[in-house]
Amino acid sequence: MGLEKSEKTFIEGFKEYKQFNLAIEAHRKEDLIKLACGDKRGKYETTTEWKKRRLIVLKAYEYRCGKCGKKTKKLEAHHRFYERYGNESFLDLIPLCEDCHLSAPKSLTRKNKRNKLTILE
Repeated sequence: MGLEKSEKTFIEGFKEYKQFNLAIEAHRKEDLIKLACGDKRGKYETTTEWKKRRLIVLKAYEYRCGKCGKKTKKLEAHHRFYERYGNESFLDLIPLCEDCHLSAPKSLTRKNKRNKLTILE
């Protein structure tokens, strides 16, 4: 029994995202992190790097909401974690439709008593 198409697409997206992140030069990563964390936080999401990261994630989920599964072109790349904002990993992002994005908490993470991050469902 092989992988289903959506699983293959997700794995391919994960690999493409990883390769893209590796291709970004170290000094550019520093610039992106500064944009993400500084006064110009909104500017980061106008960069080609952010747009490419977002597109890879949307394609990996086959343009479906990661929560309800709705297929739509109006998807937001929602940050599950903000600790790496500006240098996100593939699993930090999830595409959400407008309804799911509006109902999502500001952060889908919290630190537990042992200071480890957990995803809130």
